[in-house]
Amino acid sequence: MGIIRSGDSEYEWDETSIEEKTAKWEDLLREELKKDPAVFRWRGKFLTSEDAEIISRSEQVQPVRELDLGDNQIGDPGLRALCGSANLRNLESLNLSVNFISDEGVREMAAADSCTLNNLKSLSLEDNSLTDSAIAELVKSPCLAALRLPEKLARPYARALLHRR
Repeated sequence: MGIIRSGDSEYEWDETSIEEKTAKWEDLLREELKKDPAVFRWRGKFLTSEDAEIISRSEQVQPVRELDLGDNQIGDPGLRALCGSANLRNLESLNLSVNFISDEGVREMAAADSCTLNNLKSLSLEDNSLTDSAIAELVKSPCLAALRLPEKLARPYARALLHRR
């Protein structure tokens, strides 16, 4: 751990190795999933794409049906890792609201042949500054065929495409 001084601000950075981070995450997942092995909620904890990758590689998340990682910082690389994880095949609900996910990441998710989220029924990507066209591609994605879309979609373009399915 170190501190960088810049102007009047101090910033801490973490020099933990990926092996150390993985071990910490495995311990944390073990403890959290003891409460309910089907639910993992970790909102607003400053998770990074690296953290999302570690979570997606953990075999402990195989029974998870609801994954709430809202209000973090996983970005497109984290989304990619979660969508391609064989350990998350049973996932039914995924909250990735407020996570710095872009149109590019959503388009990759929609077009990915390796997407394993075939059982996903609920997906929240709110407050990620996504455009109508990216959402429309997601709506049409065969990868997300089980996704239940609300009757009233907030975006008219996506709603119109929903009826064209």
